[in-house]
Amino acid sequence: MLCALTFIACASTAPETTAGGTFEQYRQAIIDGNSDDAWRLMTSGAKARVTRQELGMTYNDTGASTVQYGATFTMARGILTLEHDDGDWRVASPLPMYTSRTTAQEALRTFERSVRLGDWDTVFKLIPPTRRSGLTPNIIHERFMDAGYRRRVERMLRALLSAKQEQISDTRVVMTRGLHRIELIRLTRPGHAPSWFVDDIR
Repeated sequence: MLCALTFIACASTAPETTAGGTFEQYRQAIIDGNSDDAWRLMTSGAKARVTRQELGMTYNDTGASTVQYGATFTMARGILTLEHDDGDWRVASPLPMYTSRTTAQEALRTFERSVRLGDWDTVFKLIPPTRRSGLTPNIIHERFMDAGYRRRVERMLRALLSAKQEQISDTRVVMTRGLHRIELIRLTRPGHAPSWFVDDIR
């Protein structure tokens, strides 16, 4: 009985029984590049949306965090969410949400990651509102179901990540790499902070 009580007590204070403890373990695993430990702390749904190789990437902006609400944590790059799963807290978003668009370069990185990970909701949000007529995240998904087309777009976006930035105006930027070109615009909408959108890509 004593052993059983000791086990229960130890289990109740294990880091993974609190959202904060799981978050700190996951954060440290990402900082250390230990994808196996990070993988162990994820929900099955999160594992379906990212590969171990992507978890192994180092994120320099993974830093101090504060609890915002429940099991949602604020990080330098965005939001990380956790869920209570089978008695333990598990990471539900496999990477910090990559939705930053405060600069043109951030918007391009967000676009590249969204296409690569199949986050069609974020791809949709990166399209300027005036160009969304007739589009939905599902329609975008259908267009990318052609594997050949998707690979071409992914290669193009990877190439553009290292492209030089040409400032056309305060609200328009063009990046080119070889035959590839992307144009981004900064829009200010009522009730929203200024954000960059993908206006054209080819």
